[in-house]
Amino acid sequence: KYDVPLVAPPVPFLDYNGPSLAAEDLAVQKGEYRTPLALVDMSSAKSLLNRYTLSIPMETTTRSTRDLLGLHMPQFEQDRLLLPAHIPSLARCVFLPPQFKNASKKEKQNVLSLIACVRLHQLNLLNDRLLPLRRKDMQDKLLGVALTELFASGEAPPQKSPPAPDKTNDVYVYMLSQQGELFNQNEKALGGGGRALCLITLTPFARAPPSFIFTHLELGEVECKVCEPKKQIFSYEEWTLCTNFHTAIMNIRWRKRTKSAFYRYSPEKVAAGILPPYVVGCLTKEGSIDWERMKTTLLEFSRSEEERRKVVADIDLKTDLPRPRIWIPLYDPYVSYIVYGPSNLSCNAPFPDQRTDVNTYSDYFTNVRKFNVGKDEPLFAVQRQWYLPRKIHRQSNPMMFDVWKQKLKTELDVADNILQDGERSPCSGLVAALLPPSTCTEAPIADASLFLHFLLLPQVLYHIDQIMTAQLFVDHCLEHLPILGAHVDAISKESFDDVLEALTAKSCIMTQCYDRLEWLGDAVLKLIHTDSLVHSRDLRRWVSFLHEGDLSLLRSAMGSNNRLTNAAKSAGFDRYILFKQLGRGQWIPMGMELHEIDQDGNEVVSKIEEVQPGKKTSADIVESILGLVYLKCGFQAAFDVATEMGITLPCDDEYETSIDGYKQKDTLVAFSEKFLGGLTFKRPELLEEACTHPSCIHEDVPCYQRLEWIGDAVLCLFTREWIYKSFPDLDVGELVILEATTVCNETLAYVCVSNGLQRHMNHRDPSLPSKIAEFEHSMGPQGRGLWATDPPKSLSDIVESMFGAAHVDGGFEAGQHAVGAVMDEILDALRKALLTRNNSTDLKTKAREMMHPKQYVHELAGGILNVKAWQEEDFAIRRRHCPVWRNGVWVTCEGTGNNSIGLIESFGIDLVGIEEKTSHIARNRACAMAMEVFETNTDLITKLKSFSQLLRPKEVVMEDEDKEGKSKEEGGKATEDKETKTDKIKEGVNEENTANKGDGGKGETQEEATKENVIKTDE
Repeated sequence: KYDVPLVAPPVPFLDYNGPSLAAEDLAVQKGEYRTPLALVDMSSAKSLLNRYTLSIPMETTTRSTRDLLGLHMPQFEQDRLLLPAHIPSLARCVFLPPQFKNASKKEKQNVLSLIACVRLHQLNLLNDRLLPLRRKDMQDKLLGVALTELFASGEAPPQKSPPAPDKTNDVYVYMLSQQGELFNQNEKALGGGGRALCLITLTPFARAPPSFIFTHLELGEVECKVCEPKKQIFSYEEWTLCTNFHTAIMNIRWRKRTKSAFYRYSPEKVAAGILPPYVVGCLTKEGSIDWERMKTTLLEFSRSEEERRKVVADIDLKTDLPRPRIWIPLYDPYVSYIVYGPSNLSCNAPFPDQRTDVNTYSDYFTNVRKFNVGKDEPLFAVQRQWYLPRKIHRQSNPMMFDVWKQKLKTELDVADNILQDGERSPCSGLVAALLPPSTCTEAPIADASLFLHFLLLPQVLYHIDQIMTAQLFVDHCLEHLPILGAHVDAISKESFDDVLEALTAKSCIMTQCYDRLEWLGDAVLKLIHTDSLVHSRDLRRWVSFLHEGDLSLLRSAMGSNNRLTNAAKSAGFDRYILFKQLGRGQWIPMGMELHEIDQDGNEVVSKIEEVQPGKKTSADIVESILGLVYLKCGFQAAFDVATEMGITLPCDDEYETSIDGYKQKDTLVAFSEKFLGGLTFKRPELLEEACTHPSCIHEDVPCYQRLEWIGDAVLCLFTREWIYKSFPDLDVGELVILEATTVCNETLAYVCVSNGLQRHMNHRDPSLPSKIAEFEHSMGPQGRGLWATDPPKSLSDIVESMFGAAHVDGGFEAGQHAVGAVMDEILDALRKALLTRNNSTDLKTKAREMMHPKQYVHELAGGILNVKAWQEEDFAIRRRHCPVWRNGVWVTCEGTGNNSIGLIESFGIDLVGIEEKTSHIARNRACAMAMEVFETNTDLITKLKSFSQLLRPKEVVMEDEDKEGKSKEEGGKATEDKETKTDKIKEGVNEENTANKGDGGKGETQEEATKENVIKTDE
């Protein structure tokens, strides 16, 4: 039962004493009001005032009915005008000047409207064009009035210079220890003799890199550890030798193998970077610098192609090599082999694979590899070189490894686990084969043992670079941003991986990136900016006059990507963003500069060197850092960090004042204490404000729009933190779905009604009681669930405004406590629904299943299905033949009712309509039906997407049977389009068949099927 006073009692508003009085009096005298860009007079003031009012967010149903809309419009009452309810009562009432007491009604309204327009402009609620505020107006206000200057950190500190000619420098030598069962076995088989690689730095590492464990395809687990440093003295020549060795092995191991790209060492790039310079060297078994091995390697690397071929041609064909070497087949320069020595076979020996055109090894190389070899030429025992990993594999990836093994088998034409006659397998895990020397050349760096040691070197250096970058970020913050520095330093000592996660962009394709922290940090920054605006020393009075739409626009302007990007760059954060993935031509090793040969044959620096983090990435870093600080140190710490960076406003603690003589409503106070988990209010008038609907313009308190805006941020942060901590294995996509499910209008309306909060709403809207009663009924046993309801938005608004009231009255902790008390039942049900099984994959699937039907259709069937809402009358005229589902039966729409119909269409074809009382419910149920169909027929989306791709290359001309007089020219064009499309698909199929040799009649079958599909598509 709802007892709603539909006639507002007269309220004795006080006279307005604001700063706009002088401008109002002057405008009345002149009959007009001028700004630098616009003018308003008596005749246009009323329409301008209405335009401002209509810019205030309202429910769709409110705008659709004149009577309901009138409740939100300015109210003229004899000698006064009442402005919208979000404006505080001290400025809401405009009184008619005494000289107009005897004027006509129209003239009185014009005068009052002119005074109201002047007041709105003077209060900065209209811009200088006398229009509602835009985003740019908000930004200009922030920048011109109160936004603090961004913190500037200055340039990066200079790097220590390497030794100059005739000079020496201290260096630090870190041995790179690599251990593993198969690694050690391979190293011993190759005669490595316990030698190792090392890192040589000019300054010691600020943080000792941890051990890295990688899972390699053939070598299994390999532990890579950077040992304690040894201090030495290097001359200019020794440092130069190390840089040349470093460049040589990186060109062999990490440059793109299919392009004319290569690395050069760049001292200038090293000096301009943030990472302390280091190079890679060799150590003897005793741990000293292996100068001879490095010189020999550089000498080999400098050989020409002819010299390397001559080495193979001059080899002894009867004895094993002194040490295994690496050869490259001339017919396939992208494959390498470890060579041990001659086998007991010649090329006339039978080839192990069963092929019709191959009987001997000579036949294989002549017919398959197109390389003529003599039948008496000896075959050498070789093993295919190790798989060269690009990305980091902490755990094995069976799918990728199986593909690689299949590739090995295909290229070698032999099984990888059975030794044929003459083959050897000294290195466990590698595929054995036989090769004639005449088909090969020696690799630029042919030392097989050395190659084994720098096999995982890019992965190790990539990780070291990341760790050093994160540590430098901590040091940078300690020096330039002491508040943030103290927090991240403490976090790094507890868990350094957390700092790494906050700096790692998704583009790195790592197991951990900042996506989750950025998602949480976005909510942290949202509440920080909300508090900053409410507490603002310079803007809080202006903020108190803004409606919900302007407040959201203002908050959005404060946290815009441009603003956060500038903040990140000013603070120097952009230097420490980890955004390059581990890939050839993407991540460039320390000191290297990637060069290319252009079309004119000139050597140029690669464009990859110019790649910098994008604006969105820089903005995301600020949010991820705030999210990390909030998680580890709390909200106040995150607020202090934002203030230190200059992305907040100067604040004043005394930002709220009580209403003198306010008499609290005991019933509302008692209910609120129980509803909000036992909270007591120092300012009970906030509770009345939280329950005051925008239709109540006669109250002492403003309507709930400001508190709802605050409560939205409070609820957002609580919900995201709860989801973040409860489901650590879910990605951001699933987190967003869970958040949308938790805080959507339907869920909050359910919370409102189930707790009886709607009975305390003060409103003047005569349509609300029936809407609320209908929503209550739809939640009962006869209802169809929340997605099939259309609750009034005011129900969810009042819940958020209660959260906002708790936050304003008691601070952050009180607001979070209130949300927890109210939402506990919903969150507990969400947790139980998701955690019925422990399988993480199943958890992600369940999270995706909680997606709202509209979101499901948009994400999975976007571009395939389109869902629209029609009025029943219009639907009957334009879509009469489409079947409609109404009350459990299929009907034909007659257009005699006032219901709405949710229509599902695909590729311009009407599929089905669902009739409901409101357009919102109709759309939801239509999406739910589509969702059910796709889940029942799992391959349907794939088929429809394939169909969509087929239509995309050429526009399909659809013939309309009802349309007469179609020209022959149009028909000819349709035939031409059909033939062109068929030819293109034929070409693609023929190319595919050419590439897939040995498929027999498969290609012809595919082509015939494609023809049939094209014909069906055109029909």
